[in-house]
Amino acid sequence: MPLSWVETDDNVTVLSVDAKMSVDDIDQGLREAVRSLLRNGCNLFLIDLSKLVYEDHNGLSAWVGILTRVYNLIDNQGGHLRLFQPNQNLIDYLTVCKHCTLNMSVVDHGADLESAIKKFQDINDR
Repeated sequence: MPLSWVETDDNVTVLSVDAKMSVDDIDQGLREAVRSLLRNGCNLFLIDLSKLVYEDHNGLSAWVGILTRVYNLIDNQGGHLRLFQPNQNLIDYLTVCKHCTLNMSVVDHGADLESAIKKFQDINDR
């Protein structure tokens, strides 16, 4: 499945993207999935970027655009977005562009998926 998601026992929705999808398909698919999930009450999102592939700066820019649009959808509904295992180039680009905020933050690089999900505990406890 090119785009998949699962809601954990911690009420965190983990979105996984197949690296073989086109940027346009990923952009549209992620936004449609997030809209649907938000309508169904999901508000904690973790995007698994461990399989992210892009060829050059244009691909990196496209991913920043995708993540920004998805972040805005989630943030406008009071949700939270965190990124799991983005590569260093993406982290640098997001940091320079000041897109890494409290709601769209990068989970510790060495964390496994279970630990990344647990990082939402502070939000769940509010």
